[in-house]
Amino acid sequence: AQGVDDTACYGRIIDVFNGRTDWLNRVCSKCHSGIGAYAKVNVRVLAETARKQIAQEGVGWLFAEYNSGKLDLGDLSRRIAELNEKIRHSRTDDDQGKTPDELGSQRPDDENPDALLRGWLYKSEGAFLIAETGKGKSVLSLQMAYCWARGVPAFGIEPMKPLKIAVFQTEDNDDEMRLFRDNLKRGFREIHGWTEQDLKAANDNIRLFSTEGLVGERFTDLMRRKLAGKNFDLVILNPLQGVFGGDVNKNDEITDFLRTKIDGVIKAEPTKCGILIVHHTNKPPLDYRLKRTDAYSGAGGAEFPNWMRASLVLDEQKDKQKETGIFHLVAAKRGKRLNWPGGNMKTIRHAPKESNLIFWLEDDSVAAGTGETKSKEQRLEEDKRLFVEELKREPITRTAARNQARSKFGRKRGDAIYEEIMEHLCDNGLTEVVEGNKRLIVGK
Repeated sequence: AQGVDDTACYGRIIDVFNGRTDWLNRVCSKCHSGIGAYAKVNVRVLAETARKQIAQEGVGWLFAEYNSGKLDLGDLSRRIAELNEKIRHSRTDDDQGKTPDELGSQRPDDENPDALLRGWLYKSEGAFLIAETGKGKSVLSLQMAYCWARGVPAFGIEPMKPLKIAVFQTEDNDDEMRLFRDNLKRGFREIHGWTEQDLKAANDNIRLFSTEGLVGERFTDLMRRKLAGKNFDLVILNPLQGVFGGDVNKNDEITDFLRTKIDGVIKAEPTKCGILIVHHTNKPPLDYRLKRTDAYSGAGGAEFPNWMRASLVLDEQKDKQKETGIFHLVAAKRGKRLNWPGGNMKTIRHAPKESNLIFWLEDDSVAAGTGETKSKEQRLEEDKRLFVEELKREPITRTAARNQARSKFGRKRGDAIYEEIMEHLCDNGLTEVVEGNKRLIVGK
C-alpha cells in the first residue's frame, strides 16, 4: 500500500468512501494489522469529515500519521470530530455563491438528466405514497415500478426513460412478493397486452433488497452500500415505519432520519437518485367522510409533508362504510404538474373479484402500462358511464346523486351531467318515487 503513489491511493480511498471496502480489506490481509482495525471504522463518517482534507493534501498525511504512531485508532472518533470542526470553521474556498441569473436558464424535463417522473419527481427528491393498511399499496407501488422500469406511464405518471429501480421491502415476505409478481405479470399480459419481452425489460430494471431488520442509520448505511456505483434512478421503500426506528410524532427524529440520513444517500453523487416512500395513515376516523386526503394524511409529524416534494394519497370510496374496491388516487403535492384531466385526482380500482387477479385498474386518463391516452371526450363518456354504474349499485336520493355528480365533475359540469343522466335513467325506467316521498330514487 505504501508503494502506491498518492493519486492512485486517493482513488482507492474514494472507492472506500463509496462503500466498496473490498480493496482495503485485501490490503489489510497483506499489510499492517492495524490497518485492518482502521478498515472497521465507520467509513461513511470518515468520508463526510475528512474528504476535503484528503483532496487538498493527498493521502500522504494519513499514512504518515499511521507510520509515525501518531494515529491512535482507539481515539479516531475524537480526531474525526476535531477535524470536522476545524474544516467547518476554516473553510476558505473560493465559492462566492451564485446570483439568481447565474443559475442559467430553466431546463425542460427532456433536457434535464435529473428528471425521473415528468414534472413530478427528480433525483435528490423524495415522494410519499400514503394509504390505510391492507388496501393494496404494496401491489400498487410494485405495479408502478414495473411500468416505470419498462419506461411507460403508470396511472398518468410518466417516466422520462426506463428507470432502474431498487425496492427495499420490510413488510412482505418472499412468498407474498412471488404472489404479487405473478399476478402483476398476468395482469400486464391479459389487460395491457404486454409481451414476454416487455415483462423481461421491466424485470431486468428492478432489484429487490431486504432491509435485514435494520433501522435508522444502520438501514441507510445498508441502502448506501446497495446503491453505490449501481446507477439506480429510483428507490421504492415499503414501508417507512419498517426502517425509521423512531417516534413518527417527533419532528426532530423525523428531521434526523429524512434530512440527514435519507438525504445523505439520495443527494450524494455515488448514490444520487429519487425515492418513493410508502407510508401508512393514522387509524381512520369512525366517520369515513372525515378522512384527510392532503399531504398531511400520513401518520406522524408535520416534518413528513414538509420534506416530501410530491405525494400520492390512496383514498377508498366507501358506500355506507362498505368497501367498494374503488379509490381516488390523489396527487396531494405537485398534483397540478401531472396534468391529469381530473385535476389532482383520478379514479383507480381493484380488479373485480371474479377475475381472481391482484391488479390495479385505471378508470380514466392514461391506461396504466400502455402509454395510450384516451381523448378528452372518451374520458368524459367513460366517467359518465362509471358514474351511472355507481348510481345503479343501490338506491340513492336525487339530492345525493346531484352532490356526487358535483363532487366528481365540478359544480357547473356536474349539474349538467346530473340532469343528462337522470333523463336517461327516467327514460329507461330505472327510477321510482318512494311512497309518500316526492324524491326520486335511483337504483331500481
